[in-house]
Amino acid sequence: MTIAQPIPQIPKVGDSGLVGAWANRSVASSGKDSSVSAADMIVNGKPTFTRYGVGPISATDYLEYLATDYRGADAVGSICGWFKTPAAGTTQVLFASSDTAAGIDYVQLRITSSKLEWQTRRSSISRVTGSTTIKSDTWYFVCATSNGSRYQIFLNAMPETLTPDLQGDTGNWFDTPTDRNNVTIGCLLNDSGVLSPWLGELEDWRVYSRELTRSEITAIFRAGVPDDSLVASWLNGGHLEDMTRYRYNLDMVGSVPLTRRGAGPFTTTSYIRGVTGGAGDKFDQWRNGDAVGTFAAWVKTPNVTTDQYILSTSNEAGTIDYLFFSLNDDGKLWAASRRSVNHVVASSLTLTLDKWHFVSVSSNGSRFLFTVDGVEAITEVVTGDDNGYWLDFPTSRDNVCLGILRRNSSTGSGPWLGELADVHYYPVEQTTKQLKQYRERTLNFY
Repeated sequence: MTIAQPIPQIPKVGDSGLVGAWANRSVASSGKDSSVSAADMIVNGKPTFTRYGVGPISATDYLEYLATDYRGADAVGSICGWFKTPAAGTTQVLFASSDTAAGIDYVQLRITSSKLEWQTRRSSISRVTGSTTIKSDTWYFVCATSNGSRYQIFLNAMPETLTPDLQGDTGNWFDTPTDRNNVTIGCLLNDSGVLSPWLGELEDWRVYSRELTRSEITAIFRAGVPDDSLVASWLNGGHLEDMTRYRYNLDMVGSVPLTRRGAGPFTTTSYIRGVTGGAGDKFDQWRNGDAVGTFAAWVKTPNVTTDQYILSTSNEAGTIDYLFFSLNDDGKLWAASRRSVNHVVASSLTLTLDKWHFVSVSSNGSRFLFTVDGVEAITEVVTGDDNGYWLDFPTSRDNVCLGILRRNSSTGSGPWLGELADVHYYPVEQTTKQLKQYRERTLNFY
């Protein structure tokens, strides 16, 4: 087996120009800066630390970094992070820097009237407002940048159309407001106390001393959309590595082309898999306790009349039991579970040639449900019955494969003939609304 290292086409940002990174999922409980230049946050009160970051924030529970004229020499820069709020229509601050004693000058990134807004004040207020209406209870990624003379705001890596106030689009950054002695996440802290606290969650907030390029912003966005139940995410921007903190890294067998979005085409000897190393290994009976769950992925194929596998789990040696998610030769999605007896169901919706589709199959433990591009399909029984048997059903499984099914054989079968990207696994049944929201957040990349 030849193991090839992924070479993503989207550049990695790394630490170039990174001067602060807080509320990162790996260090969330301490509010600690995870960048190369330490700037640890003080945890005031008892803010709630979530699986991903922190929130909600209150007048007594917030994160603060004490710094005289923080980044005061930076005429250019970037601020970015993830956010979700239950009340998008309420004014709330994402990130700010101000002063608790000497005055009311500040810089702040916030939402107001369901729109993003970047605002600076030095005697008078200068601000620009975004164009997209923010929805409640939805994760977003935002990046605000300045080149010193004009602002840009990117939402989910797409540029916003900005409306300036009467002061115009000044591009004022940290070198403009004076009398600042703090940096805060989730509120503005000045001589009036904590203002406009964030009502939801904040994750992975970063400050750069340079203007990030659009490709770099895209790379940060593509690194992962926070999700409370996601346990595996493969082929995200060309990476084979699971992007969640539950590690199920995959290896390449042969040589599958890695694309800007994912990978493909696959062959019977070139595919991607995780394979068990023995009892107790991470792929031995992978997710065997899950009686319910969801597979989801972005897919594209130049051939909708040939059987092709998206994701499968089976055994390579002594059994033919399996669970798989595939495309049948009639253009319909299939899901099949086998333990001595085959049970196969199909989607009523078909895929289009050479078009990216976001597809999913889920089970509540007693029946399967398909979606195509956020639309529920009618489930049609092909063989056996629609029993919704999930990963607690097949036994003797020693692999997870992308782009093929490999069972009782030294090679794969039914290779995916196009590209696969952003393949997700959830140990819960995702609702159609949740899947539709994820599709909408990532649609611009496909």
